[in-house]
Amino acid sequence: MRLIKNFALMIVLLPMVGACAYVDLEEIGSMEVQHWEFAQNLHREYVDLAQAEWDEGDYADAELFGNKAIAAADAANEGSTIPDPQEVSEREIPAGDVDVLSNARASLIEQLDNGRRTMPEHAARAQAMFDCWLQELEENIQPEDIAKCRDGFNLAFLELIKGAPAPAMVAAAAPSGEAIKAVGPFMVYFGFNSASLDSAAKALINSLASHKFSGDELGYIVLSG
Repeated sequence: MRLIKNFALMIVLLPMVGACAYVDLEEIGSMEVQHWEFAQNLHREYVDLAQAEWDEGDYADAELFGNKAIAAADAANEGSTIPDPQEVSEREIPAGDVDVLSNARASLIEQLDNGRRTMPEHAARAQAMFDCWLQELEENIQPEDIAKCRDGFNLAFLELIKGAPAPAMVAAAAPSGEAIKAVGPFMVYFGFNSASLDSAAKALINSLASHKFSGDELGYIVLSG
């Protein structure tokens, strides 16, 4: 009987031991990241995401983000490949969101080519918030967390666009002080069954108001419910 009890105790404890063996976030967070500001920022962003998921008991995603933090540090320290934003196909995303996420990722990849060097903090933030957005959409149980990651991505991505270099060939130089042309897509979300914008959405709209547009822009509304 005692043997059976001990065996049952082992079965109960195994998931707990497994969970504790995923990642050492304290060790990962204390890693030194050499001489590359983008990698330093990306490492910190992924450590923060890993810790947030660990605190919620999502040890699998804590491990994923922790490993991406390690990869960012290794890219700076050892010259290995810097981790990219996660592929949309690697997550089980609601069908109605796949195109939006795919377009957002493609636009982010394009901006990262230059942004890693010229705006490393915003580039790292945009990448981490994109991965966060994917992760939260796959769970699809915490609307506030989805919105937080999505809006974090949008704001960081807008900063990347604002800092993007001008096209190599132009017909004539723009007059001094003229607004910078905005290049989308940009996404603004409303609360479910609501016409109210949160502070992040309002900040995005206010920032876009200072940009130049061609006049040919298109917009659409996706209704839910």
